[in-house]
Amino acid sequence: DKLVEPHSAHYEADAKWNPFMALRLQLGDPNPLAKGIALLRTVNDAPDIIAPDTKLNSPGRIGLVKTETMVDYLIASMVCGPEVDPRFSNADRIRIYRDQKMNTFSRVKDTFGLGKRPLTGDEAEVLISVKEYSDEQLKAQRNWFPTFNPTALVSESIGFSAEFHPPRIVTGVPQELCRQRAFNKSTGQEQVYDGYSAKWAVNGVTYNGLLDIVRENVRPELIGTQMPPEDKNQKWTDPFETWWDANTEKDLNQMLIRFRSEYRSIVKKKFIPALTLRGTDASRDYNGRNFKLGALESLYDEAELYLTIAGQLGQVTKDTALTKAYQALQAKVLLDFKSMGGLVADLELITAKGSDARTQFELKKTTLEKDLEALKAFTESRQKAISANADVVKANEQILSNMKALLGEMESYWSIIRAVQVAPNL
Repeated sequence: DKLVEPHSAHYEADAKWNPFMALRLQLGDPNPLAKGIALLRTVNDAPDIIAPDTKLNSPGRIGLVKTETMVDYLIASMVCGPEVDPRFSNADRIRIYRDQKMNTFSRVKDTFGLGKRPLTGDEAEVLISVKEYSDEQLKAQRNWFPTFNPTALVSESIGFSAEFHPPRIVTGVPQELCRQRAFNKSTGQEQVYDGYSAKWAVNGVTYNGLLDIVRENVRPELIGTQMPPEDKNQKWTDPFETWWDANTEKDLNQMLIRFRSEYRSIVKKKFIPALTLRGTDASRDYNGRNFKLGALESLYDEAELYLTIAGQLGQVTKDTALTKAYQALQAKVLLDFKSMGGLVADLELITAKGSDARTQFELKKTTLEKDLEALKAFTESRQKAISANADVVKANEQILSNMKALLGEMESYWSIIRAVQVAPNL
């Protein structure tokens, strides 16, 4: 049983047939968690607090301290995160930087009027006032590892997603503590170490792990002097929320506005034109056939091709009434695809009436699903009428599968445009 983590789901399952493992469960964990750690594990594993698919989505370290889970990262940040308190930093500045590659270095220097001379230490972390600069302006930062940056509340590394770094909430403890070797983690051991078992000496006091530091040094104004009232309807101001709103929330809102603005700009300038490409450069001839280059026009062409083949397989031209009925079905399917395509390319509608646009999309999706059911019913009825062989049946099944894939493709386009959120002054 040494190969299985005690009290894990796997261990408990094995214990049903192994009496020694069952006995060990009853005896308890031979290596019990330190004080407070069990609660952290419970929080990290609670799906209503941290979504299961995101709980491991955090940097693996802060300095030398391992942060294998979201909660580990949060605890380490409480001690070693960026400083946002106005007593120790400029509260009117947003603490964000964008990692710059060498090919953009000259542009960054020009942006900040630094000419050809190298950046000095102070200039390496230029803080831009929200009041004085637009959200397009960048900050120069020479640190290639956002996780290690002591001042960035939000960091961007070109080619990677932006990262939020929770601020520190302790006082009297050096911010670089996590970048120092704990005295019980000597040189020669692992490169990074567990922050809960590490020991640090700060101002003559020995602390046993990060939780000990947070418990003893959390800033008083974050805790307040009164317990929350038992009556939930009684007015009460949460001191932590007050501190957070004053020192963190406004800066994050500025960055969210910028991110939304940049995302909308990409959708408007790159994504929509790629969807709706028309004109003399919107198609190419190949092997005797003209192919549309715009994503939506190409999708409509593909749908029409599948519908044409389905009609030929069903031998609809043998009967005038049958031909008209199938042409009507074919026209409706194509019209409904184009109607949905018009919606997924309408950036102004999603910007002005987001909820209405979402409702319209769901209605159009339902309509197309019914269209495909009608197409399926038609192909099956024609298969019986003409005593279709196995090849025809297989071809019809593939056509229906491809048509559903086109609907899925349309949904993927919609997922991109619906992510646009309204940003001021756009």
